[in-house]
Amino acid sequence: MANNKSSGIDLMLELVDSRWKALIIDSLSYGEQKYSELKSSLSDIPCKEMTSEIRDLKNNRIIERISHGPTPVVVYFRLTPLGEEIHTMLLDSVNWKDMTPVSSTTNSFDQQ
Repeated sequence: MANNKSSGIDLMLELVDSRWKALIIDSLSYGEQKYSELKSSLSDIPCKEMTSEIRDLKNNRIIERISHGPTPVVVYFRLTPLGEEIHTMLLDSVNWKDMTPVSSTTNSFDQQ
């Protein structure tokens, strides 16, 4: 049983191996967005890196590229069902950190 859980964690960490990917997933959790909208919500990310991270997320089927309209074509990105599951796991991690005394324990340890 422990192997299944650890392999799930390993897989998630392999798929979301950077803070930018996690932030892109979080931003897209509010709904589909154009590249420019996504870029403005993540103002510190360099364009080249954002393009690379989007490509990786798309190749791993975490996000999908959607085209709307005939001409001009408007391109949006949105989470896939897998991306929604990963976002839930990321939120659980954040909530866990907020609910546990880990941060106060590490602060106490640092002060010793």
